[in-house]
Amino acid sequence: MTSATQAVQEWGWSYAPGSSQTTPQEAQISDSAIPDEIYTEDDSYVEDVPEARLAPEVKASEMMARPIATRLGTVPKIFHQSWIDSNLPTKFQQWSENCRKVHHDYEWVLWTNEDNENLVRKHFPWLLEAYVSLPSDIYRADFARNLYMYIFGGVYADLDTDCLRSSNVIFENYSTPYDTAAHVVVGEDESPNRMAFFGRMGTDKQFEHSIPNAWMASTPGHPFFLIPLESVLKRFSREKQWADLPEDVTGPVALRQAILKYRKHYAWQKSPEALEKHMERHIFAGPYKKRPDLKHTVQLLHHNVIYPFSWGPDNYDMSETCWVLQDTYNAENCKKALEVEAKGSVTITYWSHTHSPTGHSDENLEFITKRDRISGFTARRFRRSEARRT
Repeated sequence: MTSATQAVQEWGWSYAPGSSQTTPQEAQISDSAIPDEIYTEDDSYVEDVPEARLAPEVKASEMMARPIATRLGTVPKIFHQSWIDSNLPTKFQQWSENCRKVHHDYEWVLWTNEDNENLVRKHFPWLLEAYVSLPSDIYRADFARNLYMYIFGGVYADLDTDCLRSSNVIFENYSTPYDTAAHVVVGEDESPNRMAFFGRMGTDKQFEHSIPNAWMASTPGHPFFLIPLESVLKRFSREKQWADLPEDVTGPVALRQAILKYRKHYAWQKSPEALEKHMERHIFAGPYKKRPDLKHTVQLLHHNVIYPFSWGPDNYDMSETCWVLQDTYNAENCKKALEVEAKGSVTITYWSHTHSPTGHSDENLEFITKRDRISGFTARRFRRSEARRT
């Protein structure tokens, strides 16, 4: 029995690629609950990818200089990540390089704080005042990932996310085209559906952190991403100050609220033109035009796909092994205990919590860096010891 078959049986999802049953993208967000569709497909892992082959880096300035995408139903092969500057802490660099190995046929772009502001200035000048007024860089970093998805599309992942397999398997299971080219080739069919993907964390749908913004993927120009933009703009216009934590303003709590709002008012199957009509002035102010001829869908993935380790109540028993801030953290033991291979997980996030309301948590960064140095020293000493024995 393949791991894909095991996962289908375990989660009770009867869809199989090529079957006549309901396809995942047809199972839209309903009134009663956000659905728990899953994907299971490819069994390839990073070990199968040549170690030296990484997704080539593209500078953010080059990305911003490109023409706006015209293939609005296709996920471009762009892997976005962000940090304060271009100097990644060692552990983050390791996880990032692993994601670049897994997505070696993608382009990789690292957005810095300066790049984020330049992106707003170029494509969203009407948002600039609200953007710069946000209390700290973490608010702005959370906010900016919505812009990556809306302007460019592709995949975004936090730097404490480890990629276990290519995100392409998700797109294949939801019949969503993906490609490197962002522009229509003459005679090529265009998907009629704009797709945005997010992962569920844990099994408690009422938990306000249950839809993290640590990973997301989308076709470019998806109108959903205008909802969190509008939320920030309205709050700025109304309050002129930011009393809430970043999670509530631009982070995971805000993302979940945006998805609930989308489900209630703007889901395409409820009212095909409602979202773009409501966001009309923002669309006209931005790089894309209204496209009522294209469907739009927000798809939530089963918690085992993107976030097999939850920092919430679901996985308290796994925290000592899986949480990177624990002295007893061990990534390999964590993945084995969570059965990520059998369950078809695409990523796992170790929740470094290196952000604080005022910026970055230097304490957590120092802890991870110091422990990583010790681990590296121990591994080198072990290899020397083994060499002497042989």
